This record gives sequence, structure tokens and C-alpha cells, in this order.
Amino acid sequence: RTRVVLATAQSSRLLALPPDCLRKVLEELAPPSLARTAGACRALLAAARDSSLWKARCLQLYPADDFADGPPIGPARYAARSRLFVGHVVCSTGLATVERDAARAAVEKGGGTWDDDLTSFTTILVCAKVFGKKAEHARKRLGRVRLVTPSWLAWSLQTVRLATPQQHKVPIFLGVVVTCSGLPHEIRARIGQALEAHGGELAAGFYARRTTHFVCGDISSPHSHSLDNVDVRKLVEACRLGIPVVRPRWIADCVESGLPLDCRLRPFTFGGLKFTHPVSVNPDGTHVVYEL
Repeated sequence: RTRVVLATAQSSRLLALPPDCLRKVLEELAPPSLARTAGACRALLAAARDSSLWKARCLQLYPADDFADGPPIGPARYAARSRLFVGHVVCSTGLATVERDAARAAVEKGGGTWDDDLTSFTTILVCAKVFGKKAEHARKRLGRVRLVTPSWLAWSLQTVRLATPQQHKVPIFLGVVVTCSGLPHEIRARIGQALEAHGGELAAGFYARRTTHFVCGDISSPHSHSLDNVDVRKLVEACRLGIPVVRPRWIADCVESGLPLDCRLRPFTFGGLKFTHPVSVNPDGTHVVYEL
């Protein structure tokens, strides 16, 4: 009863203030205090629900909020956004530094935990590329981790609802940039279509900082080491940089299995040149060697 009397007295003092002064007082209150104040009486509830009071607070949690989706501007929207990622430990791979910092801030302001390292506690791995140590480790050893594209985070922030990982699955060629050499035009076209359909890209040339896989070889003979029509300079440079050199069959196998078949490189020599055997690791643990 004493608390009720005190709350009533305090609310009476606030309501006695001029409207401009009352607004300034409410603007200075932290969101939890503002919510408690709103529960004191109906008059304060109406004043505390003013959308202009909550708009700035919502923008502090997500500066890019356009308020087009989700709850209306007010305490409900703020509460939903501040608890959006509660219970999730989020990690990332392949994001640029600026993007990673923005993602970390959004997750932490949404009540989640950000970890730069992939651990057994990680629940979400935001992938900008499908190949990499973190993604490979998550697929094979950490069953509870869900791999998602950056759109999972963007959609959740935009709609103020947590997206399901299934809606934002990582395409099998996400982040893959393929350079082809020595292949017929129709084969290149088919490779380009497969890559585009599954998040990858067929490069017009060889780029040391962008190419992730070098596709070449005599497709008419699966075990031939023929280098006919292959740009040997590009081939040697790819091997020097540790870029997997594979046959078109690798792309077909990935599409058929619906999984990114990771390549582990094994060195070998042919014709006095040092190359690498990409060894694909299948989901059942077996290996397929994609010979040059």
C-alpha cells in the first residue's frame, strides 16, 4: 500500500509539470524506467506511449530502422528488438570488417552474444562464403550450428522477427569464383549457369585475389593429364597460390549432392611441374580425388 501511495504522489507531481517539462523528463528516462513510469497511471501511460519518445530509442538499437515492418513505434517495438537475439551465440565467416562490426553491434544490442571464434556454444554462423575453416568445421563437427547467409540477420532486423535458418540457407557455391581454361564454350556456359543458380560466379579471367577454384582438364578422358588448350601460366599461378584445380565434374557432383564438397589439397608433380590434387570430402566421410 505504501508503494502505491508513493507512486501516486510521484505521478501527481509529474502530471503537475507543464507539458514541455514533462516531455523533457520522459526523454531523459532510460527505457526500463520509462516503462515503469507509464504503469503509474493512465495519464502517464498516454504520455509515455508517444511514438516520438521511442523512435530515438529504437534507432539506437538499429540505426537503419525504417519502421516499415514489425510492431508500431513504441515500447513493444523496443522490447521486441532488444530481445531479438536472446539465447543465440553468433559467429561469422567471410564478412568484411565493417560488415562484421555492424553485425556484432546489432546482435549484442538485440540481447545476443557475439563470438569471433567458432565454439561448441555457437548457434548461428553467418556465412559470406561457403568454403573456409569455420564453415567446414561447422558442417562436419558442430551439429547444432546453423549456417545462414547475411540475409538472415538483415531480415530479422528489418522485420523485428527472428528469421528461421531454413529460410536463409547457404547456397552451395556462395563466395565461389571460378576461372575456366581449356574448356569448350558449351561446358563453360553450363558451369556458369550452375554457379549462378547456386550463389557462385564464373569469372571472365584469372584473378589472384578473387578466384577460388580453377576448372580445366580434358573432360573427354576422366584420367587424362592432358593440358591441351589450358593456359599453363594461369594453371601454375593457381597452384602457387594454393587454389584448387578441379575438373568440371566437381561442380556437377556438388549440384547433384546439394552440398559444397570441400577440397583438401594434396601436392603432386606432373611434367616437372608441381600441382595439387583437390580431394573432396563427402558427407559419409569418403573421399573423391578430382585429378587434373
